[in-house]
Amino acid sequence: MYKESITPDEIQKLEYTSFPGKIYVIDSVGAEFNRAIAYLRSQKVIGFDTETRPSFTAGVTNKVSLLQLSGGDRCFLIRLNRVSMSRKLLALLQNPAIEKIGAAVQNDIVSLNALRRFKACGFADGKTLFEALKSDIPELILLDIMMPRMDGYEFTKILREGDCNIPI
Repeated sequence: MYKESITPDEIQKLEYTSFPGKIYVIDSVGAEFNRAIAYLRSQKVIGFDTETRPSFTAGVTNKVSLLQLSGGDRCFLIRLNRVSMSRKLLALLQNPAIEKIGAAVQNDIVSLNALRRFKACGFADGKTLFEALKSDIPELILLDIMMPRMDGYEFTKILREGDCNIPI
């Protein structure tokens, strides 16, 4: 069963981990962007997340500005305010053969669709991630702390209780 919350003491007991691979910042469409897309297209499973600049004004929401996509040994931080939702990026996000796993995926897809409409295929959120892990083990999981239905701490705790050593 999933717990609704996790205490600060439980958080303190969680193991720290970091991404062991190389991180690339992509801020233009060019050779590095093309290499990133080619690498990501070669993966069966990729980590997926977006980030939006916070707004401290009630009722004001900013557009998504960063798309994070990761394979086992490379993570790409794509600055959407500079790269935009190009055809190659859309093709990757619409490819049903590549499983894209993240937290609060539905919210991220809505935010990306505000930039440019596309049909999201092959996406799974934290709840369905456990099912996916039974058949295909990724080399990395990108995870938010704040997620609907189950927060990132609880997800990590459950994953670690099952002796899973995937970097998160």
